[in-house]
Amino acid sequence: MANNCFFCLLSQKTKVFEHGKKLKPQKTIRFNKKLQLMFRMVLVLLLGLFDIITAVIVLISGLGFEWIPFKILIIACIYLWVKAFSFRGSVTSIIDGLIGVYLILTPLFQIKALTIIIAIHLGIKGVASMVR
Repeated sequence: MANNCFFCLLSQKTKVFEHGKKLKPQKTIRFNKKLQLMFRMVLVLLLGLFDIITAVIVLISGLGFEWIPFKILIIACIYLWVKAFSFRGSVTSIIDGLIGVYLILTPLFQIKALTIIIAIHLGIKGVASMVR
């Protein structure tokens, strides 16, 4: 029954009364606001830490050191792509996706200046997300 009277709309917001009858409380899972804030802070810290680790991987692999396995490059690339897809819509997400493409191509060719710029970008993002 969808009543559009003022009292029905008011009761839908407050969930207390509807034409004098008490409504049953809805069973919804609500997290504590402090827990939500703590979860977001931990997530931001972890993403910052992974950005710093990825910056080190990009720097080591892009400067010609061959001792980073290709599987680690793939994992770092997938991390950057997932982060770029999940936070799509911003310029930094597009840059993260492009860095993931460059990271896959580093065994084929290395541009040292671009590698250093990418590592600095990821490092600054990681440190900035850990400082906040």
